[in-house]
Amino acid sequence: MADFIPPADDAKIVWLTNLRDTIDTYSATLGLSAGRVTQIKA
Repeated sequence: MADFIPPADDAKIVWLTNLRDTIDTYSATLGLSAGRVTQIKA
């Protein structure tokens, strides 16, 4: 995971915001259920 998640706090905020905003688009490709997407967004 260290390769994907940035180490600096301000960069993490940007990364996590992007994850929250785009996870619905990629959930089927990643094989994530609707419940798992809800957990990730929370």
